[in-house]
Amino acid sequence: MTKMRYAIYYLPDETSLLWRFGSAVIGYDSISAAPVQHTTIDLQQDLALITQEPRTYGFHATLKAPFRLANGATEATLLDAAKRFASHEAIVEIGQLEITALGSFIALTAELSHELREFAERCVRAFEPFRATMTTEERAKRLRAPLSVRQVELMEAWGYPFVFDKFRFHMTLTSSLAPEIQTAARDALAASYSKLRSKVSLTSVCVCVQPQGERFRLLRRFPLAPVSS
Repeated sequence: MTKMRYAIYYLPDETSLLWRFGSAVIGYDSISAAPVQHTTIDLQQDLALITQEPRTYGFHATLKAPFRLANGATEATLLDAAKRFASHEAIVEIGQLEITALGSFIALTAELSHELREFAERCVRAFEPFRATMTTEERAKRLRAPLSVRQVELMEAWGYPFVFDKFRFHMTLTSSLAPEIQTAARDALAASYSKLRSKVSLTSVCVCVQPQGERFRLLRRFPLAPVSS
């Protein structure tokens, strides 16, 4: 069984200040698939140490969570489907992002609009035929997180517990943090982010890939259609 995984993510444009900020926080640029120097922030903890988990996935917002390809699906057919999907979708306004404590993690989050929620739902449904059934190991890993009955139901049906009514737009910046350091990390990251705070739009969908034993990297970006005036 192949360990190659794919995901459908939102990635900011590689020239944007948002992309540079997020990549510098986690120490990895998944577009160039290269490490980058960590940003300097006023924090006693080692930034490289507390960003190990998001560094595996790259700076992103999840639209379709990581999955192995189902039998009969190929990388080429996945890319074709992503191209078709993007060609029928309009750009979605995300709005302002805020540094937030999201459970035990620090993330950039956005207030969820009706349009963004529906777009995320269409992504989940459109790429579901490409997702292989979870293995026992994958299922056990998901269940290690504290999940509600509804989230377990969604995980069993769609491979990920944070979809549909449980979806929240977020771009993770840290690994799980102990309560005693979470506030300091949030405040330090918020102070750094405040210098470039601006409204954000979802202008493309990105197919990302994770070869076995490696980090996720961008495979292909597909622009969405401009909003009709």
